[in-house]
Amino acid sequence: MCERVPFFSIFPFLLWYIGCSFIVPLKHIPRAAVYYIHGMEFFPAVSLVCTRYAAPLIYDAHDFYAGVHSQTELNKFSFTRRWITTFYRHLESRLIRKATAVVTVSSGVAALLHETFSCNPIVVRNCHDLRLDKEPSTHLRQALGLSSDQFILVAVGNAKEGAAIEEALDAIQKLPARVHLVFLGKYFEPHMKNIGSRHLKERVHVV
Repeated sequence: MCERVPFFSIFPFLLWYIGCSFIVPLKHIPRAAVYYIHGMEFFPAVSLVCTRYAAPLIYDAHDFYAGVHSQTELNKFSFTRRWITTFYRHLESRLIRKATAVVTVSSGVAALLHETFSCNPIVVRNCHDLRLDKEPSTHLRQALGLSSDQFILVAVGNAKEGAAIEEALDAIQKLPARVHLVFLGKYFEPHMKNIGSRHLKERVHVV
């Protein structure tokens, strides 16, 4: 997550964090019977509110964030980026210890969380709810101008560290020209140059 925090020293980061992730949330978090959180950034503020109102805290871990970077990768980071990454890992550890329950998306992620943090997550699978489907006015194939004989692979979700985007581009280069890859989400701008340099602009689409 710290790839979205463009700080080159620790002090400005801490000022930003205290303001945006602690003071501002404290002004807006209402009183509730239970608090359900899936972002470790806001844990200190939510923890304070939970203590004040004697309310339980549930942590919903959408991914195994502690495993996004290996120790080898961390050692290659700048001191500030390594410190910020370590800070968020420590924050998640404190959050899991505080939480009444931990929820995650699969048995695989649950096993990793158990091994790392000695917790026992409840698995609630992150699946599409067919009841929410509505017929779109324009389908993805039509929006991209692709014919019915062209094969489309769709990756749903925002770009983030740890995602195998470069590996996906390598794979598309080795597949027939009729195979297209669609990234459906945000934050793919940094990858547009690589898509162009691989001559994949006609086959890799960002929507």
